[in-house]
Amino acid sequence: MTDNRLLYTLAGALLGALYAELLGRYKKTVVTKFLYPAMVPMIPGDLLYNTIVCIVNADGQNFLVYGTELVQALFGIALGGMLAPMFLHSKRYIRNVLGT
Repeated sequence: MTDNRLLYTLAGALLGALYAELLGRYKKTVVTKFLYPAMVPMIPGDLLYNTIVCIVNADGQNFLVYGTELVQALFGIALGGMLAPMFLHSKRYIRNVLGT
């Protein structure tokens, strides 16, 4: 639906982190037990490889292309992994503060 790597890695990481949070609560275990298997396959190995090859070959133009996409993908994964727990915990925090 979109060609923006940041958006679809953000969406995938958000769903993976939400899955891990909810399954961790359901199973009453540590969230990282489900978070790591959900996040690790999203790491863009092809972009990392091509970025390193461009560094070794001193190909500055392709390095910028691959490096930018790599940073976008990693930022999307990090942001998505951060937002899902923040939403779930802020909901609980607000509920405790308001007393409802």
